[in-house]
Amino acid sequence: MENVIQVVNGSYKQNTFIYICNAPHCIVIDPGLDYDPIRKILEDNNLQPEAIFCTHGHFDHIGSVSKIKQQYNSVVYLHSKDLKICNSSNFLLKVLKTGLTIETPIPDVLISSDAVYQIRGVDVHVICTPGHTPGSCTIRIGGLLFTGDTFLKTENLKNQLPGYNEAELQNSFIKIFTTYPGNFMIYPGHGKPEKLEVIKAEYLIAAEGKGKVN
Repeated sequence: MENVIQVVNGSYKQNTFIYICNAPHCIVIDPGLDYDPIRKILEDNNLQPEAIFCTHGHFDHIGSVSKIKQQYNSVVYLHSKDLKICNSSNFLLKVLKTGLTIETPIPDVLISSDAVYQIRGVDVHVICTPGHTPGSCTIRIGGLLFTGDTFLKTENLKNQLPGYNEAELQNSFIKIFTTYPGNFMIYPGHGKPEKLEVIKAEYLIAAEGKGKVN
């Protein structure tokens, strides 16, 4: 998609997405731990981040929020149920022995339910999709779904970080699959973009293997 720029961050290979509303205005989704490549893309394209949407509060998805906010005066959106996870980022980084620290961001807008925000003439739909964390959200812009770690394929990472709830995650899968058509594009927190119909087919195969589908 020509108005979406993907930046892959460091060892966690976390995706930051930059959605260009109408140049130079843009939205940054999940600015990760590597600020410099994100900043370079913004500067090289003369972009001005109007808003930062965090799909959830894990450190690899919020690592550069504060730096972007300070440089561009961007408005930060995060679900209220992930504020605790966000604020514990440096503790978790220490526990994981990463040797990293971040400046913990302070959200300007605390999301509490499904909502629509208008950013420079673009409707940004925030859909609550808990499971990976209590406050996980999917960001919809037109036919694009920025899903954070809702569709995280690496099984051993799914339940190693705070906030994981399998039952809620299954309900979030169903919510997305039954609400949006298969030709919608999924932009995940890790890995490559795929059509929703591809993600759904993979989910059904995995669920059948676990005995969750009759």
